Amino acid sequence: MKQKIVCVFIFIILTAFAPVTAAGDNLMTFEGHVTNFGRAGWRYLIGVRGYDGVQMNFYTGMATRFQPKRHPLQGERVRMQYYNKSGNHYARHVTILAGQAPSAPPKPATPAVVPPDIILDGALVVTGSRVNVRSGPGTRYPVVAQVAAGQQLELHGQTRTWYYSFMPNLRRYGWIYANLVQVVRIDPGMDAPLESSENPQSF
Repeated sequence: MKQKIVCVFIFIILTAFAPVTAAGDNLMTFEGHVTNFGRAGWRYLIGVRGYDGVQMNFYTGMATRFQPKRHPLQGERVRMQYYNKSGNHYARHVTILAGQAPSAPPKPATPAVVPPDIILDGALVVTGSRVNVRSGPGTRYPVVAQVAAGQQLELHGQTRTWYYSFMPNLRRYGWIYANLVQVVRIDPGMDAPLESSENPQSF
């Protein structure tokens, strides 16, 4: 009897916390190099930079399958099979491609996006009138896009006084100065963003 109770309890935990796809959902594929790997609440978050320089973050859960059966290391090439839910990417299969040729020829990064020091998960609203989005956390990095006041961005990380964000309308990641946006949401289990004491200038 006790054994049956334990099995039922484990089943409930697995079904409650493992990300699942709805019937009929198709998995998408993304390949690249691992840039960061760490905890995001009770889950793991894997950052992968594609061959074209695009950075994507993937959540993993108890339903994620790793091949081989271990977590990937920074710099390893991986193939992520994933689905989107509520604006986030959830990995169902993670395949380490060490020793294998990529399925597509590598393309030069133009420009490569710098991964964040702190992993966050939330949302931003642009408060500056016309704000530059850069390829790294500083004005020495080139501008990759511009966003206007009121535009919503996904928040995925932070380095010093710069936020690592995703622009859904442009389908790309970039860095934006913290004093020119407002954090409107931080998901439970994530660290609070660092406060900036600098005055906004021309960024």
